[in-house]
Amino acid sequence: RLWLPVMRPAEGAEVEVIYKGKVSPTIAVAIAELKNAWKGEPVLLEKKRTGQGDGFAITSSEHQVRILSSTEAGLLYGVYSLLRMQAGGEGQVTLSGHSTSVGY
Repeated sequence: RLWLPVMRPAEGAEVEVIYKGKVSPTIAVAIAELKNAWKGEPVLLEKKRTGQGDGFAITSSEHQVRILSSTEAGLLYGVYSLLRMQAGGEGQVTLSGHSTSVGY
């Protein structure tokens, strides 16, 4: 396969994606990818100055996954990284207390 397999949430499951800000085309793609494939806790996309360019950080608590980046592209990269973690694992990704940071 060239990319991630298509994974759909369970029938009737609504994926909660939270983004506070103007939804640009890049953010719209990030939200759509999560709604089409994510099977875990609600995801908060947060654009906040981090000094990492297009880098991103993924953190989680018991009830939410947070993707943080300075740029919209970084948020999209973070979404794809989260979905790759899910695809590489078995079933749902358990990220409780997990933190991943990637700088570009």
